[in-house]
Amino acid sequence: MTPEVARYDIITDLLNDLLHSEYSSIKLIVCTKRESFLTRILASARTVTRHPIQRDDGSDSQNRGVNDNSATKGEILFKTTLRSIAEASKIQIAYCPSIDSLRAYLSVMPIDQSANHSQQVKAQPLLVIADVVFLHSGTSEFSAQGLSRTFALAVEAAAKMRMPLLLSEIGDPRHADDARGTRLWRAEVPLLSDSVKLRTNDTTWTRMPITVKRIAERWFHLPEDI
Repeated sequence: MTPEVARYDIITDLLNDLLHSEYSSIKLIVCTKRESFLTRILASARTVTRHPIQRDDGSDSQNRGVNDNSATKGEILFKTTLRSIAEASKIQIAYCPSIDSLRAYLSVMPIDQSANHSQQVKAQPLLVIADVVFLHSGTSEFSAQGLSRTFALAVEAAAKMRMPLLLSEIGDPRHADDARGTRLWRAEVPLLSDSVKLRTNDTTWTRMPITVKRIAERWFHLPEDI
């Protein structure tokens, strides 16, 4: 199965899909610290509850006073989501807040001996990595070389464990204008990492920009709306 990139605007959408999926087990790698991940879930939950629910008569829930306390409703959804994740034994979460920790984890990721690797979707395990591109942004590894190395490790790890692989860059409602989420696939990066030293004075070609999407297309199937 070809590794894929999926589009999710907020983290709760991804978690909801994973919780209701038919995969036998799911390994979710989050490219951030645990505290930041939990705060982001809460912010996403509050964002969801701020959207009015359309009624059959054309009115919405806000006009009826149903959505007046979005913070409280957001916290309820937040706690419900965490409880669902905790009770869903098929989901295992690993936190990799740095490029080095992510690459190290992918290199030594243990094989789940209990997983059933049948060709049927219901019996397959799934590997999901959230915000791997954002993890590279702002670092010397935000380049075709740096991203390719991490993508290759992810694909290799998934193949070794015979697991479908899914990547997603997810927005953060706390920072609407932040350079993260789907827009990162359209970001332009240089070919080589800044840490690479060349034996030539002509480095013009190394600074030729290439989009992250084009780099990812070597390994992944990307939807048209990315």
